[in-house]
Amino acid sequence: MICKKCENTHSEGESCPPGLKDIMMDLIQDTICNNMMNEDELRDRVLELEDFIETLNKEIETLNLKLAACGVAAMCNTEESVATQRINKDNPFWSASYGDVCGAVDREMAYRDTLNKIENLCKHSLK
Repeated sequence: MICKKCENTHSEGESCPPGLKDIMMDLIQDTICNNMMNEDELRDRVLELEDFIETLNKEIETLNLKLAACGVAAMCNTEESVATQRINKDNPFWSASYGDVCGAVDREMAYRDTLNKIENLCKHSLK
């Protein structure tokens, strides 16, 4: 669920992760306003910020791949494509949205199958 306070995803009751803006403001306050940080402490804070940015970039990449998986699932609307292209819940790019797309595609295939059966019945009954 998305936290309304920090706009990040984390469990209810879990404290909000520090945001980039918070880390930068702390860094600026500690170094300029209070002049209390030595060079090593400043370097540590910069490394912390770089690690945070790297974590965010990895999360963005994963989310982009999850989105791409939804697009692939939407196009797999035959039994053959489902058998060869669909991913399982244990795949890191599976998401609830992916499951929803697969459910919609399954319904589309079932409707198409039912329609084909109705068309065949109509053809045979008109002969």
